[in-house]
Amino acid sequence: MIIRDRSINNWWGTDPSVTSCTTPGVDNGVCAYGNEGNFEFGTAKNSTERAPGYRQVDMSLFKDFHIWEQHVLGFRADFFNIFNIASYGYPDNNLNDSSFGKITSVRSPARQIQLSLHYAF
Repeated sequence: MIIRDRSINNWWGTDPSVTSCTTPGVDNGVCAYGNEGNFEFGTAKNSTERAPGYRQVDMSLFKDFHIWEQHVLGFRADFFNIFNIASYGYPDNNLNDSSFGKITSVRSPARQIQLSLHYAF
């Protein structure tokens, strides 16, 4: 079962179904991951670990100003990730790590603005 537990910043919850079978003294019978040392498998299936989605919105604005006969002054503004949407990285899936299930990175770049001016004659 994959759930988000926002109170402790874990992407996966901390209920018994996501408890590692490698935790000392814990054998709840429903753990998702088996004991790696004994080559046991838990109940987790392939591709059941999901990460947050990725979203980025880009935009361009441009305008040409006709100055005289064939002379043109053009202005262009490019906005990358214009709404500055944070697309979070993948949760840590290392069972023996203290940050298991936590997201510690961002995949999307920060907002970037590019301005350009060109003159054609």
